[in-house]
Amino acid sequence: MINGFMSMDTVTRGLELQQLEQEVIASNLANPSLDANGYLVNSLQRVNVGESAPNIFGNVNGLMASSTGPLPDSITRLRNIFLDTQIQNESSIVGYNEILSNSQGAGVLNQINGIVNGTTTLGGALNTFTAAWTALSSNPLNMGLRASVVNAGVAFAQLSNDQYAQLATLQQNTGAQINGTVADINQILQQLSSTNKQLLNSQGASNVNALLDARDYALDRLSRLVNIQTNIGVAGTVSVYLGASTVALVNPAGAAIFQTNVQNANYPNLLGVTIQSPEGGLYDAFNAAGNLVPENMAQSITGGNLGGELQGQNAILAYQTQVDQITTSVLNVTNTLHEAGYAGDGTTTGIAFFTGTGAQDINVNAALVSNNNLVAASVVPGIPAGTPSLDGTVAQYLGNMQNLLANNFAESQPGIAGAYVDPTKALSTQTFANPPANGSFTVNGSLVTYTTADSIDSILAKIHAAAPNVDAVYNAATFQFFLLSNNPINLVNLTGNFLGGVSNWSNIVNVLTSTIRMNNSNAPIYSQIDYSDLFDPAAQPMNSTVPSTFYTNTGPNSQSFLVVPSPSGSFTLFPPYPNGNLIAWNNTMSLGQIATAISTATANAITVSFNSNTQTLTLLDHTPQPMQISDNIGNFTAFTGLNGNVALGSMASALTNKITSNVAGQQFLTDQASNSLAQLNAAQANIAGVSTGPTTAGGPTPPGVPIATIQQQAMQSLITYNALLEVLRVIDNMYSDLVGIATSSSPSGSFANQTAPV
Repeated sequence: MINGFMSMDTVTRGLELQQLEQEVIASNLANPSLDANGYLVNSLQRVNVGESAPNIFGNVNGLMASSTGPLPDSITRLRNIFLDTQIQNESSIVGYNEILSNSQGAGVLNQINGIVNGTTTLGGALNTFTAAWTALSSNPLNMGLRASVVNAGVAFAQLSNDQYAQLATLQQNTGAQINGTVADINQILQQLSSTNKQLLNSQGASNVNALLDARDYALDRLSRLVNIQTNIGVAGTVSVYLGASTVALVNPAGAAIFQTNVQNANYPNLLGVTIQSPEGGLYDAFNAAGNLVPENMAQSITGGNLGGELQGQNAILAYQTQVDQITTSVLNVTNTLHEAGYAGDGTTTGIAFFTGTGAQDINVNAALVSNNNLVAASVVPGIPAGTPSLDGTVAQYLGNMQNLLANNFAESQPGIAGAYVDPTKALSTQTFANPPANGSFTVNGSLVTYTTADSIDSILAKIHAAAPNVDAVYNAATFQFFLLSNNPINLVNLTGNFLGGVSNWSNIVNVLTSTIRMNNSNAPIYSQIDYSDLFDPAAQPMNSTVPSTFYTNTGPNSQSFLVVPSPSGSFTLFPPYPNGNLIAWNNTMSLGQIATAISTATANAITVSFNSNTQTLTLLDHTPQPMQISDNIGNFTAFTGLNGNVALGSMASALTNKITSNVAGQQFLTDQASNSLAQLNAAQANIAGVSTGPTTAGGPTPPGVPIATIQQQAMQSLITYNALLEVLRVIDNMYSDLVGIATSSSPSGSFANQTAPV
């Protein structure tokens, strides 16, 4: 038969179950579920209930089983593992994008935009500068207008200096961010390694769920910092890898350690990342010389805050280079035209308007600041010398500067004579290296005819009249013609010897030249690029950091290039040349070797020169015909600065348009990823988190199980507990009564010695 105490055991088990449920519910209510980023800190837990072993007894009908009540089976976390994986993947995307752009304006691209697209832009300053020249062209002797030109030039130079310096500061700040992110990553990796050890030693312990929550929360935060993939193993331990690679960040051996270093020693503000494996060694790779070196993991770090910061420093450098390119182009074009012009005294010429080499150090010539009369506005000298009868042609050309190509023009190379040639007098009265003859030529298809009775100045005027988009000047100090336009200039000699052949007297060739100084002036170890010659036995390859006399191919650093050359590439020269126009190159070649390859391909129609003072590369086409260059693969035009074959105004507007577009596009990606992550976190929280209700009256309710629902569950459990307690009290009283009745009916108070009556 059924033991009377079985009912008491059943009720007791029910009480124990309800007590356990109360503890779990209290834990659910006590622990906050979501952090400030919406990640789940602690999961809701649930008591899984099973049946205890039944009691078996027999009667006249055979064996019977009687339930002995509920029994706690396990305590599980209410959490979706599939959502965890999705959250980690999306967190990596959010972490990457929020570094580049965010609605608070703290993203790298937002800050770049604030620098280059602020109240005054380089394009705006250039327009003010050219407008001042246009005003001067109509009244070239007006001292107030001359002062306006100088002031506008100073404003442009200062803006260039400021933008370059602010971008350099932003680069340093981004480097500090990278170091901070690396420290956070290392801390979480150590935490995960410690959690793994605790999980291995805590099987069956009551804190296992808390450890699993700690593991998952750490993975959520880690994925916000860097792209990872995970693998769950024994007892809930986790192995972590960098992105899709086999680079282990956490494994049974422990945790990896991220380290920052200067991967490009010639550009100390650009940080790289190396990783020490959990086993203690650095992940390494073979360099170009076949030596093992620590591997820069930047290419594998494509997500999370760290990926965004590494990409951010590249973006800063790219925009800093563009600022430098615009500034250098304005400097070069301004100086080319200004040096060919004549100052207010009618005789002074050859004066540079700007000093410096680019955005970092551009300034207006101090002589012009102290004496505005030295501003050159005229294309012809005073007649007679010293008499102010000047035109404003140079000022007119400079007023059109934003429409001129940055690095593609025509010039005399070398100068036309070894002594002074008066540009105002007839050619027949001058002494030239090659005496002129009557002739004709075309400029962009327009005919120009001249005789030896013409002067250089009259020929310049004919060129401009025939081709109004071509600004032609003559520098009397260097004996050079210069022709600038809004398109590559096509010059064809018809008769005479103005152009073409070794006996031409103008020596005009088409020019393609660097719009940036190619070396990084901040390089700490080797500040000049070594051009070297093909026939120099110590020719320095582009990927060497050692002076050519002692060169060894050390790589991967690339001398002191502002823009680091690709490992290899090819480019095409236009128009076609006799021996083909495709040039292949790699960074184990010297610039001199590439120059020789160009000359060979073009049958010496193009020669290449390198100016070690300005650190610029120049291609000269002696045909002369329009010359353009296009990259197929690699970045030859970028690191040489030969990618500036656009008008100055277009170059300046492209800078601001590009950053505006980049910020807008990046913000869209950031918002899209953030919304997706919020939805995933909300889905996980709806399963596993507690909602504390709206933070403001009428506001949205945070995701999760409403706290009122859990409180209701707690109340129901408490009611059940109290009911069972009351049942237990009734049973206890019943047994007490039975014991009392039995005791009072026995004289001895016991049944031990009773015998049945006869």
